[in-house]
Amino acid sequence: MKAKHMMHVARQGGEGLAVGALLGALHAEKGLEYKKIPVDGVLAVALAGAAFATASSAYSMDLMNAASAAAAVYSFRVADKMVAARKAAKGQLPAAVTSQSALPAAAGAPALAAPAAAAVHGDFGADPVQRAAYLAAMARNLP
Repeated sequence: MKAKHMMHVARQGGEGLAVGALLGALHAEKGLEYKKIPVDGVLAVALAGAAFATASSAYSMDLMNAASAAAAVYSFRVADKMVAARKAAKGQLPAAVTSQSALPAAAGAPALAAPAAAAVHGDFGADPVQRAAYLAAMARNLP
């Protein structure tokens, strides 16, 4: 019985990895918003609907697992945007956009201060003007 459960865990993990990798690649290439429609959210709903429609099929569980992985990516992005907006309202940058993670300091160099002008809206780096302003401000702070 344990071997059967381990196979299920491996299969579910593989499905999650595949959906995460596909959505990550799409995010890097095109972004996960198409005409302000969240691709990952739509994928989650479509896969859940397909799982429901094929409930008696052997692939129904695979579709449910893929839907769950897509929903996890979508909920991550929604929560990230909400927290980033709250931090931006306080004049702070989210941890994922701080100088330590976006542009690590060279060994022995002092840590760079994140510029206050880099306000976050949407996915960081999606706006070329914002990205250019942030990188220019970071470059001015280089030792």
